[in-house]
Amino acid sequence: MCDCSGGVAASKKKTTNTAGSPVNACKLPVLEGEVVAVTWKSGIKAAWAKATIHEPHWQKGLNVDDGGGSKRAAVYLLKNKAGSQNVEVQVNITKSQNVTGKSKLIGTLGNLRIEGECGTSAGKHTVSAKIKELPDKIYWAKGDILWGLDVPSMSRSIVLKNQTRAEVFVILDKPAGFYKKGVWVEALRFLCDKVKVTGDKDGAGVLKKISKYCHGSHGLRYDTTSGAPVYGCGGHGGSFKLDKYIKATLKVVNCYDQAGGVQSLSGALGVATSWCYQGTSPKIFGLIKTTDLIGVGNCNNPFYKSNGSAKIVPVTDPQRTGFGNHAFCEFAAKILDACAGPHVGSEDAVHYLNASVDYAETTHRGHTAGLAADIVRPAGVTKVE
Repeated sequence: MCDCSGGVAASKKKTTNTAGSPVNACKLPVLEGEVVAVTWKSGIKAAWAKATIHEPHWQKGLNVDDGGGSKRAAVYLLKNKAGSQNVEVQVNITKSQNVTGKSKLIGTLGNLRIEGECGTSAGKHTVSAKIKELPDKIYWAKGDILWGLDVPSMSRSIVLKNQTRAEVFVILDKPAGFYKKGVWVEALRFLCDKVKVTGDKDGAGVLKKISKYCHGSHGLRYDTTSGAPVYGCGGHGGSFKLDKYIKATLKVVNCYDQAGGVQSLSGALGVATSWCYQGTSPKIFGLIKTTDLIGVGNCNNPFYKSNGSAKIVPVTDPQRTGFGNHAFCEFAAKILDACAGPHVGSEDAVHYLNASVDYAETTHRGHTAGLAADIVRPAGVTKVE
């Protein structure tokens, strides 16, 4: 006697087939189960709330929903980077009757489809699954994954009991090394949500968006009194207060802050930039041509508040001020400046400096403005905090 109906003796329970002949209900296949753990095996270390995310990324009884996505998000690389597509899923088959062979585990998150072979016997199964087709562009998906089993021996699919909370980013390349505890989920959310980098396929496009956003949309303003930095970096870089920068906690900034913002945000997506510094004594950066100074607008006199003058003055005005030094970024021999301009990667160093520096008036006043050959490229951002 078998028990296939919740305590009713199967030898007494009959059903009828389409021909009207009695069939033993115990011969009907039954399969039930649930997912108990999910681990995204991307090989890319990520961090949430400044702490490294550890496996598993979801587990039965563990709430990873943080309202915006998942406290244990995952990061993969574009499919053309030959990175990992692996996902490990633990499935517990809680009931298996008259089912043979293997099944196909299937889960979807946005446009991501996860598949792997799963056993059908009762008990726990560790499924080595894969994301079938990683995107070829920056991608962000979050939500609850609905899992199912495609069971050939049953000629149908079954839905597993529970859903699993997940958040997955697909980025251009390995994140910068200054993300020592793993690339920040918060930085990737900021980039995807605010800067709108989803859908971009290359570093140049990403950097154009980052530079424009940091310059014109982040609500910051240049320090027109003294040009002091507030987010940690000096002229050659250093530790950058990325958490505060993302939140725009401090509104008055200088060029070091903006270079730090561009370099740390692009580094989260795997786009490596060089930190550029111009103004090593005895040379200076120089008087600037009229440009859109962050939060100020058109300006050729960046420290006008220090002497009570105007932000635009005649080029020969004795109260006209300039940059003693200046920091910016470079990618593929093109300049990025989110402090003034903005310059978004369309000019090499020579054209950038010619567009930015008033060489004639700087020389007239007895100073020497540096040329492209005088730009130094120090370490830049070494840590984010």
